[in-house]
Amino acid sequence: MKDKIKSKSDEQALALARQWSEMPCFAAEDRQELLSLLENDPQLVIERFYKDLEFGTAGLRGIVGFGPNCLNQYTLSKASYAYGLVLKEHFQNPKVVVSYDSRLSSQQFSKIAVAVFNFLGIQTYLMPRETATPLLSFAVRSLKCQGGVMITASHNPKDYNGYKVYWQDGAQVSPPYDQEIINRYYQINFEELPRDVSIREELNQVLGEDFYQSYFQTIIAQSLRPDLIKEKGAELKIIYTPLHGTGAHPVGEVFRQLGFHHLMMVPEQAQPDGHFPTTSRPNPEELQALKMGCDLMLKENADLLIGSDPDTDRMGVMVNLGEGEARFLNGNEIAVLLLEYKLSSLKQLGLLKENPVVIKTLVTSSLQDRIAEHYGAKVYQTMTGFKWMAKVIKQLELNGDDFQMVMASEESFGSMTHSAVRDKDGVSAAALMSEAALYYKSTRGMNLVQALEEIHDKYGTHQEELINLEYPGKQGMEKIQSIMQFFRSSALKQLGEFKVTDSSDYLHGEPSGNLIRVQLDGQFTLFLRPSGTEPKIKFYLQIVLRPGEEASMVPGIISAIKRSIEEFCERI
Repeated sequence: MKDKIKSKSDEQALALARQWSEMPCFAAEDRQELLSLLENDPQLVIERFYKDLEFGTAGLRGIVGFGPNCLNQYTLSKASYAYGLVLKEHFQNPKVVVSYDSRLSSQQFSKIAVAVFNFLGIQTYLMPRETATPLLSFAVRSLKCQGGVMITASHNPKDYNGYKVYWQDGAQVSPPYDQEIINRYYQINFEELPRDVSIREELNQVLGEDFYQSYFQTIIAQSLRPDLIKEKGAELKIIYTPLHGTGAHPVGEVFRQLGFHHLMMVPEQAQPDGHFPTTSRPNPEELQALKMGCDLMLKENADLLIGSDPDTDRMGVMVNLGEGEARFLNGNEIAVLLLEYKLSSLKQLGLLKENPVVIKTLVTSSLQDRIAEHYGAKVYQTMTGFKWMAKVIKQLELNGDDFQMVMASEESFGSMTHSAVRDKDGVSAAALMSEAALYYKSTRGMNLVQALEEIHDKYGTHQEELINLEYPGKQGMEKIQSIMQFFRSSALKQLGEFKVTDSSDYLHGEPSGNLIRVQLDGQFTLFLRPSGTEPKIKFYLQIVLRPGEEASMVPGIISAIKRSIEEFCERI
C-alpha cells in the first residue's frame, strides 16, 4: 500500500465503476443504481470512483454513497475489518467502544461496525443513543478499552458521514498505528469481507445511564468556582443550540447539576435530526448556523449564546452587547478567554502548580503564548488535530513528568479543558465558558467581550483571520495541490502589496505536516494547509500590532491580504 492514494484518470474511474457494477459482493440495488448513474451522470460516477477515501486529521470522512471515494456500508465494513485486525495484532482480547451522532446513516453504520468487530471475536460496547464525541473518548479510557470508533462527520453538511478511529489512550489514532490501519485497509479486497454478519449479544454490551452520569460528574468536578455557580448561577441567562446534534442531553444535564438554571435551548434545533432542517451547514464556526440562536438570545435578553456541532466537540459563542447588538467570537478568541480565565483562577485560588502545561496548534493565536508565559506555563505546539495534542499529554505521562494539564486548543473552535477526555470537548468547554461569563458578570461587572478587551490591553493586540477557499471534487483537489506546491517552491516573493520576507515548510520539519508558514512584510504571519476533512485550503492570518500602532488599521490589512490571496489562487 502506498502512503498517498493517487487519483485515477476519468477513464480508469469509469472502468472501475463498471467493474463494481458486476461484483456480487455488492448489493443488487447498489449495483443497479450505479448502472443508472453510468448512463445518466458519468461525472458523478467519476467523483465517486477517481480515488479511495483517505485518512485525514479525523479518520475517514466523505459523502455517503456507493463507491470507493464515499462512505458506505462496504467502505465502513472494510475500515472496521482492517482496524479490528490491527487491534488483534497489538492486544490480546481487545475491547472497542462504538458511538454515533445524529446523522441519518450514523446508527446504521455503528451497528455494522459492531457486527464486524464481533465477527472478529472482539468485545464491543455500543452507545444506546446519539452521543457526543467526547463521551466516546471518555468511554475508551474509563472502560479500559483498546480502541474506539465514532460515526460522525462533525460539522460537515448532511450528505457527509465519517469514521473516527481511537486508540487505547482515548485519542484519535496517530502514527504508527494509523498507517498500519490504512495499509491493512488497502490490502483487503471487498470480496474478502464477511457478509450478512450481525451483532453477537454475548460480545456486545449496550452502555447504560450510569456511564453518562460518570462523565457528567467528571465534567462537574472540573469547575473552579462551584460555590459561585450554586450561589449566583441563576443570574446568568444562557441560550444553547445543539444544531440538531447530540449536545442537548449532556449540556443540559451538566448545566442543571452545576446550577445554571437559566439555560434555554433553541426549540427548533434541540432535537437530533440528521436532515439539519434549519441550517445547511451545522457548523458553530459559521455565523449563519447561530443566527436562530442569536435571535432568541436578543429576544430573551440572555447574556450569551453557546452552540455546538452535531457531535458536540466544537463550541461557538455569541455575546449579547445590549441594545440589540451581538458579537460573534472566533475560535482564537474563545480559546484565549478560556485560557486566561482558567490560569488566572487557578492562581487566585492557589491551585496553580509548578509545571502547568498549555498545548496549542501552530496556527492558533500566539496570544496564548503571551498568556502562558505570564503565568509560568510551558507551551507545546503541534500540527492541526487533537490527536497530536493528546500525544503530547501521553508522552509527558510516559516520561513520568510532574505536570498540570491546563488546556489544549486550536483555532477551529475546539478546546480540551481536562485530560479525562483526549479529544476536543464541547460540553466541558461550554461549562467553563459559562463559568467564566458568570465570574466576569457577577464579580467584575463585565461581559465576555469586555473581558477579551481587557486581555488585549494586558498582553497586546492580536488579531487573527481564517480564510477558507473551497475547491470541491477531483479538479478542486488538484488545484489545492497546485497552490500548496507553488508556495512550497519558494517562487513566491510578493503577495499583492506585501513582500514575502520569510517562509518555512513543515513537511519534513518538527513537528511535521503539510503546512507552510509565510512571513509578510516581516510582521504578518500567514499559515496555509489543505483541510484534512473538507475540500478546502485554509489560510490562517495572524497580526500582532507593534507598540503605538492603532487597532483601527487591522481591518484594512486583513482585507488587503485576503484580496491578494484570492487573486493569487484564482490565477493558479
